[in-house]
Amino acid sequence: MDKLDELDQLYEVEFKATGGPGTRAYEALEGGLQHEQEPLIDELLTIETRQRIRTAHRWGVPIPPRPYGRDRDQYWDRSRYSEWVLTDEGHKHLRRETAVEVELFAKPWLSWIAIAVSVVSLAVAAFT
Repeated sequence: MDKLDELDQLYEVEFKATGGPGTRAYEALEGGLQHEQEPLIDELLTIETRQRIRTAHRWGVPIPPRPYGRDRDQYWDRSRYSEWVLTDEGHKHLRRETAVEVELFAKPWLSWIAIAVSVVSLAVAAFT
């Protein structure tokens, strides 16, 4: 179980005791939960961004440049703790470009494998 699930379980009991959404106690607890979740979510976003960039580098995919003088753009967003993290669009862009590179790498190999299988099956058929 990860830390976010543990936090949810800890707060769940207290949420039930407050009387439900709309009460002041519920709103205060919700704010406290969000305050405790933010650093964990930020850490997850940072890890996901680093992994996506590492994979893109491995396949030679260019990484979109980080915006200068702004807090965000289409591909990048600044987290609350001043780390640059990829937006959903940034993840989608790098995933798509990486898939294209993987496909470009695999196509010639798959063609040669198909030819080799054909030659082997022809040879087997000829000798049986």
